[in-house]
Amino acid sequence: MKKLIQDALKIATSHKQELSDFLRKEGVSLPSLPEDKPQSDPAAIPLGTKMTDDEVINTLTINFIAAADMCAASASQSLRTDVGLMFLKFQMDKLSLGYLARDLMQKRGWLKIPPFYYPPGAPSKIRAETEIISVKTLVLQVLNGSHHISKIIPAGYSVFTLGIIFLYSNKATQ
Repeated sequence: MKKLIQDALKIATSHKQELSDFLRKEGVSLPSLPEDKPQSDPAAIPLGTKMTDDEVINTLTINFIAAADMCAASASQSLRTDVGLMFLKFQMDKLSLGYLARDLMQKRGWLKIPPFYYPPGAPSKIRAETEIISVKTLVLQVLNGSHHISKIIPAGYSVFTLGIIFLYSNKATQ
């Protein structure tokens, strides 16, 4: 997990540098940066307040997915091709970090699949089909329109969450 955090920090630093260089080249003045935070000793943090590895990896994964989503939005709204391609590169970097995090979570047993939602009064045939079909297949069927999302995925889940489920279930169901 330490290597994943170091890779994420290295990629974030390279993205920051690439954006700074691009903005300077375009003549945009940058605001002053806040001072760096002092180094701390992880052993000095009391055990009750320290985040567990499971909490850290889940927080990182949420940040990777949110950053990839923002990069996709920025790329799609960009009028200039070079800016759009830069954000697509950032998105691919974040998605690759998400895949590495998913593999680590699977290896350590931290990956949690949400339970299926069975609407009240649903026929038992749908329930039997739902139990047999893998999560990846369900996501593909919902995206293709052959199954309705309310019959398969737990209530309250969005299409964005379907993408996350697809991302995490991709390698497990291959």
